[in-house]
Amino acid sequence: MIVLAMILGILIAIYLGISVYAAYTLTRIGDHEQYSNTPETFGVEYEDVRFKAKYDGTQIAAWYIPNEASSQAIIMVHGHGASKQNAISGNYPKLAASLSKAGFAVLMIDMRGHGDSEGERNSFGVYERWDVLGAVGWLAEKGFFPADIGILGLSIGGAASIGAVYEEPGINTLIVESTYADLHPVIKEKWHEESGLPDFFIPGVALMIRLMYGYNVFELKPVDTYANFNS
Repeated sequence: MIVLAMILGILIAIYLGISVYAAYTLTRIGDHEQYSNTPETFGVEYEDVRFKAKYDGTQIAAWYIPNEASSQAIIMVHGHGASKQNAISGNYPKLAASLSKAGFAVLMIDMRGHGDSEGERNSFGVYERWDVLGAVGWLAEKGFFPADIGILGLSIGGAASIGAVYEEPGINTLIVESTYADLHPVIKEKWHEESGLPDFFIPGVALMIRLMYGYNVFELKPVDTYANFNS
């Protein structure tokens, strides 16, 4: 019995150790192809700005394209592994320039851990929503009312944007693209490709992410958050 207990203990320790390593690895920000375009490439002047994310004060870097003739602003939030410069194969600045020429002020943010912002971890939109809320606060200091601020979020940036709008219901314009509705089935579908581990490690890695970083990946369901906007 003692031998069996020791073997079981060793197996549990190995399982938890691998789970810790996988949790650490899978929440890192991956490399992304780099591009050189800026809004200026497309004929629009911009400013480098920084502000603090709401709640935890993480320093967020952004490009701001002012539009003195407009009382409306759009916050652009890129996807996982990208940045304000490199999203959508380097065409994000072109999109921002087009929105500026259409009559909006534009704030392109780097989510935490991406681009020039502070941070090292991806939280699948959980803490990134604070970055978006920090952007809303920064625009408010510029004189923009929440009702005149729209948010465009891609992928995980869309999940962050949904969470931010839930916390700041005064914002009434939200566009998301390629955003997951429920993270759990996405994890299951991509698990082996991303981790190289068998599925029975999913609960262990989810537990370690919860203990190490403070959120439950099984509860990340932007579709439910969206459904509760008017509740």
